[in-house]
Amino acid sequence: MDHALRIERGSGIGAALQRARMDAMWAAGAQSIHTWSDDPSAIAWYRRHFGYGAVGEEAIRHALHRFHLGDSTWWALHRGFPERASLTHLVATRQPGVQV
Repeated sequence: MDHALRIERGSGIGAALQRARMDAMWAAGAQSIHTWSDDPSAIAWYRRHFGYGAVGEEAIRHALHRFHLGDSTWWALHRGFPERASLTHLVATRQPGVQV
């Protein structure tokens, strides 16, 4: 049986997951964390809450993402806004405001 969990925006779950992701990456020695989005509200959220800075726009070539969880590899396809032709490239550094 398939199960889906509906989580509303503003519940804090996304922020907790993002913070855990960033903390794990910093602990593993990452000097910068990159992400891309075509959602203006998500871009503002990354910037406001996590210190990401926009470093440019890139054409959308694909929306296929690979994730690793334990020994498993998962693939996901995402396309949030079909009418948009570019993604904003965002970068967070250990020192907010410092571009890489």
